[in-house]
Amino acid sequence: MRRSTGETPFFLAYGTEAIIPPHITVPSIGIEVGSIEQNSEQMRLNLDLLEGEREKAIVRVASYQQQLKSYYDKRAKIRQFQPGDLVLRKAFITAQRQGSKKMKPNWEGPYMISQSGGR
Repeated sequence: MRRSTGETPFFLAYGTEAIIPPHITVPSIGIEVGSIEQNSEQMRLNLDLLEGEREKAIVRVASYQQQLKSYYDKRAKIRQFQPGDLVLRKAFITAQRQGSKKMKPNWEGPYMISQSGGR
């Protein structure tokens, strides 16, 4: 079961939980009592109700993402740079810097802040 959706991916795709092989080979009441017709009817019903379950999962994902954002925002450190501050810039591989990046520097600089973009 996924924490973000509250359901398993198999359930969201097929509308029922997967039965693993040991549960099939070892007889149980649920497997022995049911018939193929009952199973087919139950599968049709589950598929009809599946869209509602998917919508609930979408709502749970949105709620989960909001909780994660709130958690992150509490711990995020806002950095404000002033003109004259020295900073390093992340080195991105461009067309001129091809080849193995293993030995390339991760940071470029230092660069001096010339003006503040301020929000």
